[in-house]
Amino acid sequence: DTGAFAVSGAFTDNMVIQREKPVTIWGTAPRGEWVKVRFAGKCNTVEAVDGVWEVTLPEVVEYGGPYEMVITIPAASDSIKLGNILVGDVWMCSGQSNMEMSVEKCSTADEALKAAEDMHNVRFFINAAGAYGDASGIPLESPAGMWMQCNANTSRKLSAAAFIFAQYLHDNSAGNNGVPIGLVQSAWGGEARRDVG
Repeated sequence: DTGAFAVSGAFTDNMVIQREKPVTIWGTAPRGEWVKVRFAGKCNTVEAVDGVWEVTLPEVVEYGGPYEMVITIPAASDSIKLGNILVGDVWMCSGQSNMEMSVEKCSTADEALKAAEDMHNVRFFINAAGAYGDASGIPLESPAGMWMQCNANTSRKLSAAAFIFAQYLHDNSAGNNGVPIGLVQSAWGGEARRDVG
C-alpha cells in the first residue's frame, strides 16, 4: 500500500489546537517513508507504516498564535504547510436538529452576524459527512470540511446554538482574555447519537 502524502482533513489552515494537551496529527504517506511534523517549536518524526502515519507532539501551554504547521517527508523534500493556526480551547458541538439549525435561520440572524465580525479569535469546523460517514461504525480518518474564521459571511451556516455558546465565551471569559475558541460542529437532524460524534 503506497498512500499519497496527505494530512487528515481534520487539520486545515485556520484551525484551533487545544492548549495544554498533547497534539496528535495523522495522515497518509508511501509505506516506509518517514514523516516529520513541526509546530510551535515542537517536532516529532514517525514512519508511515502500511501507508498511514500518526505523530503526537508535546502540549503547547501558552495560548495564542498565529502559528504554522509544517509536515514533511525529508527524504523526498515533500511538504504540507498549514497556516494561521491558533492555540486555545476546542469545543465539540454535536446533536440533532436543535444543534444543526444554522445562524441564518434564526430570527436574530442579522444581530448575530454583525456580532460575528468582532469575534476574531473564534474559528469553527463543520463536519460535512458525519463522524462515521456510513453505517460501518468506523470513525472517519479524514472528515470532510475545513476550519474557518468567524465573520458575518462564514458564520451563516454555523449552528446557532454553537454560535451563541462561542459568543458567550468570547464576551464573558475566554475571548476577552485572548484565548482562541475552536468549535467542531457535528450535527444532523434525526441522526443516531453515535453518528454525530
